[in-house]
Order: sequence, then C-alpha cells, then structure tokens
Amino acid sequence: MIFDMLKLSNPNDIPRQIGIRFRKARLAQNIALHDLEGMSGVTQPTIQRFETTGRTTLTTLVKLADALGLVEALEPLVTHHEPPDIESIIKVQKPRQRAHRGAIGKTSKRALE
Repeated sequence: MIFDMLKLSNPNDIPRQIGIRFRKARLAQNIALHDLEGMSGVTQPTIQRFETTGRTTLTTLVKLADALGLVEALEPLVTHHEPPDIESIIKVQKPRQRAHRGAIGKTSKRALE
C-alpha cells in the first residue's frame, strides 16, 4: 500500500515518496485532479504540491486518503496498543542470580597460582 516498504535511508525523502505514491494511486483509479478536489475538498494546487513534494498537513493527508479509499493504509499509524500490566511484566522477569562471594574468591586464587 501507500506506506509499505518506504526506504528509511533518508527520512527527508519519505514525505516525497508518499506524495508520489498518492499520485500513482490517484492515476491508477483514473481520477483527475479536479475530480479529487471535489471528492476531498482539497484544492488542486494543494494536491499538486503534495504529490510532488510530499508536504501537506495531516488533515489534508487524511482527506486525500479518504477520497482515494486509502484510509486503511493509515491504520498502523493510529492503532492503539495497550501497554502490558505490571503483574504480567513481573511474572515474565526472572529473579537476578548473583555469584557467591566465595566462588569469586576461589576462582581468583586459582588464577593466581
């Protein structure tokens, strides 16, 4: 989809890549700029700027994604994951085990011999 396998080597390129992918998605659906303007409420110059530079507001991104039927691509960005409760974390953690002082001393004495 739109966000699948973005090249993360340069974070500044990601918005541009998203804009390009939106343009490809729009063209694949055979939707003209003026039609997308009517469908989304976003002006043509704003759509063009987004498609070429990737720069836009989050609100505009959501409006365009909705108009193109791509809202599900935004789902991973807004999915809420509950943090685990403290009881389950405590159950998973194993108690720390420390070496006996005598064992450390004996090993050191052997090393010196």
